[in-house]
Amino acid sequence: MKDETTIIDVCRSLWHTCCAVVRGMGVLLAGMVRLSYRRWWIVGLVMLLTMGASLWWFRPGHRSYKAEGIVLLNGPSAEQFDEVYKGLMYANNRLPGGSIADLLGLSREDARRLSHFEVFDRIDALADGTPDYTAYGGVKNYTDTLLVRMTDRQVIRFRLCGDESLLRRVEPALMAYFNGREDILASFIRYRATLEREARFCHEQIEKLDSMTSAYYYRQSASAQQQNGIFHGEQEIKLPLKAIEEHIQRTYEVDRRLALATAPVVLESPLYLVGSPLHDMKKAAILALLVGWIAGCIIAWMVENRRRMSEWLKQ
Repeated sequence: MKDETTIIDVCRSLWHTCCAVVRGMGVLLAGMVRLSYRRWWIVGLVMLLTMGASLWWFRPGHRSYKAEGIVLLNGPSAEQFDEVYKGLMYANNRLPGGSIADLLGLSREDARRLSHFEVFDRIDALADGTPDYTAYGGVKNYTDTLLVRMTDRQVIRFRLCGDESLLRRVEPALMAYFNGREDILASFIRYRATLEREARFCHEQIEKLDSMTSAYYYRQSASAQQQNGIFHGEQEIKLPLKAIEEHIQRTYEVDRRLALATAPVVLESPLYLVGSPLHDMKKAAILALLVGWIAGCIIAWMVENRRRMSEWLKQ
């Protein structure tokens, strides 16, 4: 009869394996502690070196941040902007003219500090023309009525290794890259011309409001309006007040859009750094001390066993 392995045997084997691993880790840590006590000057020196290297690497001018900004599209569609932005997302320094420095017209030193370019949709959940939030996780279902993707606004994000001064140099370079594309410019010219025609029409109608609001009528019939040569009844303006308010609001909106349409792609506000640095100094210091301790223990063990290692190498 063949031996059969049951679930209990498997669990027992796993338990013994875990116990052996934990016991081995305990023995290793105890050996490292004793080694650190015997060769404290070696371990301490290595820990100081790794700590210093960590502080130098994450110095204020070398910290990485996420930079973000909201762009307003005057004419180009969101899909058209995404295609242009992909040039930065998939930039390749090996291709002639395909590096970030070539695309943005920046120096090599500034360009190598930029990475991880991303673009996100702005969501108008109420469909009232006002952005409600940014879909950082992406829009999975474009038919969802609560995920109305705005066609005239996008959020750009990238990583920046530097400070605010570098961000101020990158901002005009990005705008020049977006607004220098021929397809983007063509969409902007058509959009601007349409806005100017709409603005002229709205202002012409505004000038006619005086004559339209001076015309009145009576709710009653013609026979009931006049009694003894005097008109009686409820007098109403021919152009309702609500229609006047809607037209004035429409004129204001067209003028606002026309004032913002100074370029195909503009920033609603200057680019800004998002939150704190990506790599926390405290976490980096703790990690550097841990790596330094492990490296110091390895070097101390090699110093203590240098003779045996020499004999082994001579064999």
